[in-house]
Amino acid sequence: ADLPHLTRSSARALGTEAAWLGFHALFGPWTGLPRGGPEDDASYGSDPQAAARHVRAAVQGFDDAGILAFAGPFPGAAPPGVPAVERDRTEVEAEDLLPLRAAWEAGAAGVVLSGAAWPAWDPERPAYRSPAVAGLLRDAERFAGLAIAPDPGPILAGGADPGPLAVDLATTGVDLLPCPADPELEMALFEALVRAQEDDPALDRALEDAERRLEIALARAFRPRPPWPPGVLGAAAHRDLAHGILALGGP
Repeated sequence: ADLPHLTRSSARALGTEAAWLGFHALFGPWTGLPRGGPEDDASYGSDPQAAARHVRAAVQGFDDAGILAFAGPFPGAAPPGVPAVERDRTEVEAEDLLPLRAAWEAGAAGVVLSGAAWPAWDPERPAYRSPAVAGLLRDAERFAGLAIAPDPGPILAGGADPGPLAVDLATTGVDLLPCPADPELEMALFEALVRAQEDDPALDRALEDAERRLEIALARAFRPRPPWPPGVLGAAAHRDLAHGILALGGP
């Protein structure tokens, strides 16, 4: 059912429960169009215009609850197991980017970059390591929020040195790198960035830009929120809303 107001209500309910638990941001909504992967369950459908309406509503619902939205993937979803998405720029701009634009127009604080390569912009590097894709995000699309890398676990599990990875991402324009709860890894990433920053003025400027964007996001994340009453977690109204949406076949 194409009912964005229900998407906004469900996002508000989810965001309210997340806020009650102490969260200030959530990874969502999923902005990708269906590409045959498990994420299709989170997609708002194959019609880019309809998906954009629901993505906008979801971001607004999170914001109603005082939760920042980290939408994605940018520039679009990739089919499972495909390292490079062979779509031309016209297709991507007319289809995949529509829900993403709706996300940041509605106030999404961050966007998660795709882990696949998009040869229309960069035939060699995945989106999150591509200056060309970063240019698309910052210059062409004028997104001013956080650029977030996907989970680096698979890369690091293969034995990659975390230091050069962190420096490469920061130089490319990534602001946030999700990191496993590993103090040694966190320290290695931090030390690599500090050493490189001392010798590279361009990296120093990139980190200053990232810090500025992060400060803006933090100010939004920790703005005053309404005190949620006891019982909001798993509230009957939220369950009724979920059951009603299921009965309609989803929002």
